[in-house]
Amino acid sequence: MNDTELDVRLELVADRHRRCILQYLRGKSGEVVPIAELGDAVKRMIADEECDSSLDHDRLVVHLSHVHLPKFAEHDVIEYDRDSNTVRYESSEQIETLLDVCVEEARSLSL
Repeated sequence: MNDTELDVRLELVADRHRRCILQYLRGKSGEVVPIAELGDAVKRMIADEECDSSLDHDRLVVHLSHVHLPKFAEHDVIEYDRDSNTVRYESSEQIETLLDVCVEEARSLSL
């Protein structure tokens, strides 16, 4: 991996919503996941972190669909089918290593 590829991967895991997306999809590697299901999972994860369940599901799904999922698809991290509103993630050791570091760091900061 060169410096540019590392920068892209770091950018992909830098955003909290994208980390939640990756954490959920990691457990579903290879499966087709409806975006509505992904939105539910991300909403639960963020609400758990913030002790706030008032997040608007529809706005979150729109944000995922127009911001985060295209970014992942652009860098071949997921397959994003806009017609069927589904995504598929295939395991990526490099992404998952960075994700693990970010998640562990976030946990240590919240202690």
